[in-house]
Amino acid sequence: MERNAEIKFARELKSFYSLTFISLVFGAIAMGLSVALGVTNILTFINQWSPVSLIPACIGFLAFPFTIKWLLSGVEIMDGVNEIKDEYSKVKKGANGEALTTLIVRTMAQYRAKKSTISKLILLCKVAAICFIINGIFVLIQLALNMPADGLLLATSLVAALINLGIGAVGLYIPRSFQKYSSCWEVRIQGSTLAEKELSSLMEGK
Repeated sequence: MERNAEIKFARELKSFYSLTFISLVFGAIAMGLSVALGVTNILTFINQWSPVSLIPACIGFLAFPFTIKWLLSGVEIMDGVNEIKDEYSKVKKGANGEALTTLIVRTMAQYRAKKSTISKLILLCKVAAICFIINGIFVLIQLALNMPADGLLLATSLVAALINLGIGAVGLYIPRSFQKYSSCWEVRIQGSTLAEKELSSLMEGK
């Protein structure tokens, strides 16, 4: 029983870590795109005096603080998960029931404390993943409509499409996998909250 609990916890922790990691990856990409969009279009405006380029430039610069917040939120959660992960790596070979229970409680506490932020990161990951999939499909459609004669260009485009589709698929799978485990944590949290209320009532003599 104890071994099964450890295996289940290892999977839950891995899923939690994977979610925060993919969120940081998407956040970093979003930050890079926002900077590129802003700088490229503001330079176009300065060099060519094109007012139309101000719109994407403003979008890029306005999105930048949002992407910074996205990254900082992910880093904050990652720090907590890494602490648990490091602690588990030290005790997993000879983990006893008490040590494992402590780590499970810490993981649930981390999830409970950051639940609102985690929900937002899940949504952002799914949106980013869908954008990657759409971009991959768009590249494939372009190739189908206008097949390049250059073999190297064709290979590069195919690789780019596959990378986009692969990242998109992973970006959708990881949040979905995490939500499977977090639903179990919700049940545990509800149970612990009910137990806390019952204990409080007993202490108050109700």
